[in-house]
Amino acid sequence: TSSTGGTGSTTAPTPSTATAGTFNYYVTQTVNGCESPRAALRVTINPKPAPPGVTPPTYCQYDLPSPLTATGSGLLWYGPSTSGSSTAPTPNTSVPGIDTYYVTQTILGCVSDRAIDPVTIITKPNPPVVEDTSYCQFVNAPALTAIGSNLKWYSTASGGSALSAIPVPTTTTVGATTWYVSQTVNGCESDRAAITVTILYLPSFNILPGKSFVCQNDTLTLHYNGPSLTAGIFNWVLPNGTTYISGDANSQDIVVKFDSLYMQYVVLTASSYAGRCYTSDTLKVNVVYQPTADAYIKENICLGDTITLALSARSGNADHFIWNFDGGNIITANSNTGGPYSVSWQTKGLHIVKITPFTKEGCKGIETMDTVKVRALPDARIFSKEQNGVICLEDSVFLKAYTEEQGVSYRWTPAHFFNFNNKVGIWGKIETVGYVRLLVTDAFGCSAEDSVLITPESCCTVRFPLAFTPNGDGKNDYFRPLFDGFHRFHMFRILNRWGQTVFESTNNKMEWDGTFGGVPQDMGVYYFVIKYDCEDGKTGREKIEKGEVTLIR
Repeated sequence: TSSTGGTGSTTAPTPSTATAGTFNYYVTQTVNGCESPRAALRVTINPKPAPPGVTPPTYCQYDLPSPLTATGSGLLWYGPSTSGSSTAPTPNTSVPGIDTYYVTQTILGCVSDRAIDPVTIITKPNPPVVEDTSYCQFVNAPALTAIGSNLKWYSTASGGSALSAIPVPTTTTVGATTWYVSQTVNGCESDRAAITVTILYLPSFNILPGKSFVCQNDTLTLHYNGPSLTAGIFNWVLPNGTTYISGDANSQDIVVKFDSLYMQYVVLTASSYAGRCYTSDTLKVNVVYQPTADAYIKENICLGDTITLALSARSGNADHFIWNFDGGNIITANSNTGGPYSVSWQTKGLHIVKITPFTKEGCKGIETMDTVKVRALPDARIFSKEQNGVICLEDSVFLKAYTEEQGVSYRWTPAHFFNFNNKVGIWGKIETVGYVRLLVTDAFGCSAEDSVLITPESCCTVRFPLAFTPNGDGKNDYFRPLFDGFHRFHMFRILNRWGQTVFESTNNKMEWDGTFGGVPQDMGVYYFVIKYDCEDGKTGREKIEKGEVTLIR
């Protein structure tokens, strides 16, 4: 260990590397017992380099990593998938956690201890929780919101800088706008979540009426006057006394009838997007009340009569009138449409007179109807049935009106020809040559008259009493024909009011005692028919007489 002196050792020393520095050793050789001079041998112990300087990196999951770095020379890297590589490894950031890498440096051929270089991969946070939203046009919208930490707002899906303030949607323009938001947790920013704000159209419209006014009980068309709506909903609110004729409270267009009067208010609320955005419009409707009018009309008149028609009452707003006389002829008329009118009808039957009032606006009022019964004149024609074409003085002749009507009175003249002169059919005894007249008057005072000339001849006559009293007092106890001269009787029959024969004779015993089957008959009118031969000196002929008799007890 020294260049001179000392005691040598035949054992070669082993240098100690614990201390860096330069150490001299000396060695000799001995040949033939002679030791050579000492040769110097310098041993240099280089210092062990310190581990390289490292800065352990931290990445967010899925970040783009860079190769690891360290401060030192002759670096060698160790770690996942790496063993003594001089090429710095690039960490994998797809899996969160801590990956440990090691690195050494070599100086003067000396390798340092390994420096630990842990790489931390922080889990990437989920995007914030967001919800798309929508606002009606022109409302004040609040700032956007999201659920997350350390939110950052962007106007683009990627790239660009974060906005300086939380977005506040503007609602003046209809449409959709998308913003993006991320959250930062442990220094790692999430992907951006998209939040879309839709501005919905706020209906702008007005109610368009079919006309500027409406008549009471008339209809008015009300129209939604605006653009088409997305998922539109309509709601009409009508005043009391208004009914739907077409459509309903949820129709776009409606036809309604107004019963309420004067100024009425109709409200329409229209909404888009199934009720999300709505506005209302109010329309003032002037309802003109219906005018009224009445007229005096005679209920029954006779054919050919003329009546006067005029208004008996009218409402204050009735301005003019239309009359319908149902075929009546106007004889005279006033220049005012309210009348009076003189009217007659040429046809019988029920005629309906109608009056329709109108306002100055043209509103049609309530049509008033009344009837005029034009009564036909009763049928006064006389039907007479002559016997074999010849009528004898004192003969009974059956006269009858052609038509029998209820509630009609009949008056036959001359009155002395008839026992009763107020029947539709009557037996009359012809006492003189002349006209038999029939006056027919109905219940309404309409009358007509007809007459027939009867010229009887002088021939045999059989007379009959008008009544008899079969009470056994010996006076007028029998009903029989009275005649002069000789007559050949063929038949004499008496019938009660039910048409039952109570007496009949076919011989010259022509008298009835007022009994039937031995039973006295009731008081009342009975009818007789007699058939006999009349010998008038001119020609023989068979004659039939009919009439009635009253049984009195």
